[in-house]
Amino acid sequence: MGWLAAVTSPTVPYLTLVPAFVISGIGMSLFFAPVANVVLSSVRRDQEGIASGANNAIRELGGVFGIAVLGAVFAARGGYASGTAFVAGLAPAVWVGAAAVAAASAAALLLPRLRKTAAPAATELDPTLGLDPTPELSPVPASAREPVAVASGRPVKMAGRDLDPTR
Repeated sequence: MGWLAAVTSPTVPYLTLVPAFVISGIGMSLFFAPVANVVLSSVRRDQEGIASGANNAIRELGGVFGIAVLGAVFAARGGYASGTAFVAGLAPAVWVGAAAVAAASAAALLLPRLRKTAAPAATELDPTLGLDPTPELSPVPASAREPVAVASGRPVKMAGRDLDPTR
């Protein structure tokens, strides 16, 4: 992002910006996939849905705040009146974004490493919690497996079948 801010000018050729965009795209792909892997590998299997949802929500929230902050910096320093005014707002906004990415990277390096612990075996479950490691399954009666339709005495079509409650 710093490279993009450094080379941006009202007359910059597009080909000068391409390497910065390519590096940014590669950097994002090298960041988001491993972060999702770290998040999902740091929780138990039964909590992966919650962890994934929290990770996505935080990522979206970061995007919202990033756009708000960088948009405010752009509006305070530049505008859309001319190419010069646009670059006058764009360059400081991109520098702020680059500083935020650098600060987040430094903070990530300071995070403690987590050790993955094995989940307890089914025989180690606490019986006082009411968890039966080997629950007995009872067969489902045929009447419970049939589709049910409630309509005002009229036949209803569900799953490609005509269901007539009067039959």
